[in-house]
Amino acid sequence: MTVLIYKSFFVKDIPWVDFFCNGTYVLSAIATLFTIYSFIYLNFKANNNKSENKLKWKTNLT
Repeated sequence: MTVLIYKSFFVKDIPWVDFFCNGTYVLSAIATLFTIYSFIYLNFKANNNKSENKLKWKTNLT
């Protein structure tokens, strides 16, 4: 429904095929950015957990 309203009111001049192709490009770019962001976030989180685990082991052994 939202796609139909957006196409009808904001981008009347382009055909449906071009509209969906452009939408696919935009959504794939957004998905790629979210994937890169989640990779960086999870990598940072995993590295933080490793350093916390090392500190826990050192404190438990002393």
